[in-house]
Amino acid sequence: MVMIMRITDFSTHLTAFLADVLPKQRNFSGNTVASYCDAFKLFLRFCSQHKGLQPEKLRLKDLTASLVLDYLRWLEEERHCAISTRNQRLAAIHSFINYVSTEAPENLLEFVKIQKIPFKETAERVMDYLSVDDMTLILRQPNTKTPKGRQHLTILSLLYDSAGRVQEIADLSVRDVPFLKTKVIITGKGRKVRELPLTSNTLALLQAHINEHRLNTPAKQDYPLFFNHQKGRFTRAGIAYVLEKYVSEARQFTETIPKRVTPHIIRHTKAMHLLQAGIPLHVIQDILGHKDISTTQRYARANLEMKREALESTKIHVDTDDEPDYLKEQDMLEWLSDYAKTCTE
Repeated sequence: MVMIMRITDFSTHLTAFLADVLPKQRNFSGNTVASYCDAFKLFLRFCSQHKGLQPEKLRLKDLTASLVLDYLRWLEEERHCAISTRNQRLAAIHSFINYVSTEAPENLLEFVKIQKIPFKETAERVMDYLSVDDMTLILRQPNTKTPKGRQHLTILSLLYDSAGRVQEIADLSVRDVPFLKTKVIITGKGRKVRELPLTSNTLALLQAHINEHRLNTPAKQDYPLFFNHQKGRFTRAGIAYVLEKYVSEARQFTETIPKRVTPHIIRHTKAMHLLQAGIPLHVIQDILGHKDISTTQRYARANLEMKREALESTKIHVDTDDEPDYLKEQDMLEWLSDYAKTCTE
């Protein structure tokens, strides 16, 4: 007897959402689509293991606000996910519901309830970044007498100079570094392309790298710009490994490097250095490829907090026996009344 798998409205719409809407209509990158796939795999696992709702039988009418809330509680209480992760999973569900609402209006009431499930507020994390001296020290660690060391220095220099995301650097091909041009072409989130100016030092390293590995021919324009020992494209993990190697070496000479240094912290570092150099916030937004300037404003807040702490460290404490009137034993309402009078005289 041949088993025929039933195609449900949920499976039909989820497939269309992941395979057509996100990559083709919304122009999301492959990595972003993969992240959405992971989010729904986890949701389907929860439905199967904890609600008895098998993925192949799940229907749109089964998507209720109650189900989604139970899923979010499971993420936090049983999987011990951070609030940020919980919010990311909810964002994926919101995005799907927003799409499917027009495709299945008969379930609109429940869909609206799901859309109203709020994100949880998270405490803004302290932004880690490196000082100019520490960043310089790390860049001095690769052994430029070896081909591996020279490539590693080029990777780290470009990672810092471009303020690129690690995946953006890994995805670079030879054609993204135009010959005799002072820029690199980066494809970021949503497949948006931005051209970034580079310093003369980084450009010299890139040109030397291309020449050394004989990548300066038309036939090799689509070759990976950086490659591992197996001649394959460098991965995010590979670049992170290279960074950690030289961060560990640099720590032998200083105690000021943070305990955790990731490629994304190098991105933060460049952004902070630009801000401290007086570069306008909207220019930094363009360099980082932020869609919303509110994201870039985090650097301004972090920089302001750093200045506040510096001022606090230089504050002079003055002892005085003269206590201000408003601190003396006095009824607060009486003081407010008296003070209000002085303000209007």
